[in-house]
Amino acid sequence: FSVDLPQIHAHKPELWITTNLATPTPFGLNVGKDHTGAVQASFELPTGITFLAGALGGVKVEEMEQTKLAASTRYSFQIAKPASKKSWGRVYFGADKPGRRGTIAFQTQGPAGALRTEIPFRTLAVPATPQPKRLLTGMGWWHPKATMTWPDGLAATRALGFNSVPTFGQWTRDTDTEILAFLAEARKQGFLILDIDSPLHAMMSKNRGKTELFCQFEDGTTGKKLCPSYRGPLYQKEIQRVGLAAGRTGASVVACDIELWGWAGPKDCPKCTRCQADFKQAGAKEWPEWLLDKGAQVWIDLAQAVQKEAAKEGRTVDLGGYDFQPNKNYQNLWPIDRLYPKYMTNTQVSTYTPLEPYHLGLIGDEVREDRKHLAKSDQLPWISPGDAGTFPGSMFRYALLETLANGARGNLFWSSRVWDGETLAAYAHAIRNVTPVEDIIMDGKLVEGGTITQGARLSGVRKGDRMFLLVADYFQDVKGPLQLRLPVTKPSRVIDLDSGKEIGRIAPGGSLKISLGEELARPLLVEPAP
Repeated sequence: FSVDLPQIHAHKPELWITTNLATPTPFGLNVGKDHTGAVQASFELPTGITFLAGALGGVKVEEMEQTKLAASTRYSFQIAKPASKKSWGRVYFGADKPGRRGTIAFQTQGPAGALRTEIPFRTLAVPATPQPKRLLTGMGWWHPKATMTWPDGLAATRALGFNSVPTFGQWTRDTDTEILAFLAEARKQGFLILDIDSPLHAMMSKNRGKTELFCQFEDGTTGKKLCPSYRGPLYQKEIQRVGLAAGRTGASVVACDIELWGWAGPKDCPKCTRCQADFKQAGAKEWPEWLLDKGAQVWIDLAQAVQKEAAKEGRTVDLGGYDFQPNKNYQNLWPIDRLYPKYMTNTQVSTYTPLEPYHLGLIGDEVREDRKHLAKSDQLPWISPGDAGTFPGSMFRYALLETLANGARGNLFWSSRVWDGETLAAYAHAIRNVTPVEDIIMDGKLVEGGTITQGARLSGVRKGDRMFLLVADYFQDVKGPLQLRLPVTKPSRVIDLDSGKEIGRIAPGGSLKISLGEELARPLLVEPAP
């Protein structure tokens, strides 16, 4: 390791290379404290391991010079203008067979010297994973071009159990014919299109310096934030843009990221002459309630524009906003409970963490609390696939299971930078766990009345006499099996959703001992015994 010399780095201590489908592997670059000029770089891949696609430092793998060595192949290339970057490149490895372990070496060479790094790898095959019929699965904040350059991208994502293809409608124009054709093909193959948009942000960035957008003060000056009562031509154009973008991309799910104000929301309204006039005309009595009316109006305008375009093709759109939670007024502007479910069909609590044991419980608790205030499991929580800190794939799987066992019907993710084979294999693992119980997740209610050994954790949803449960001990505080009591009304069997095998039975008023083995959490199905 060096802070002085240019150095390529992986984001985890081991690379997971999938053999039956390609998955991305990200790399970063640290240029070094005093480095100037070009850098020569190389990767040495042992026989049986290859580069399939991707690019590093802007150099595509097919453009790299290949040199056959005794037991490896060296891929060499030059970085003309190196710059330190976490997401410096993404490659797709190929591997000849699962079950291999070895090392991959990479080296940088500059005027001040060379630096060689070796990192271990393992190869694995991802088991067959079904696409859920009702839950939303996919990669969230991920550009369609990244899927287009992924080797057999649609087939690979289908094999992982994903049923959605993400896009960014605000960045997709009518002239982006390749992207639009790709999205059309994805829809033809049965994928949902997820459109992530930033309404109002696009308007603000395109019209920098246009003061009509800001709160207007008596002395002729303006504020610096969007005025919540502005409804001029730029606003109307922006509302139309969002709707057209959703229609153009064929979106069935639209997630809106609106973060124009701080947590306290718009603050200049009482001083704004336009807001004052609107306040008076509305007959409002209190500024906070008036502000919620303004937010509701904006969201309803957005929702109607999006649904209008979707209706032209016979679709309805599942619509929600980033960090919008029930029983709360986001940024004191967006009245979630007033908008759900007519104009807002899902809520999206956000919890970006490094997935330590505490965070896993926090993620589940946040989703569970929000589910209490919703009619259905209408949540698509945002979590991170690694930007908030490095974690093993197993912890990512537990996080996904926590959301789904506490009232979510899918997840969204930020960002795209560090997805890798380990994380995606863990995601597929979670999907295999929950597809047998997706009807319980979608149509059920939170399990109430169950208990588990103190120090452990019990989450679950039930539909009639069937329950999907997650039992966990993330801190490993409990010695020995966990004692589980459940509100069953009939003699029931307990099935491990990992193995598909029955692991015990429980009668009304009875209990069951559950061992976690090497795991920190275990997904279970409880249903009446035959």
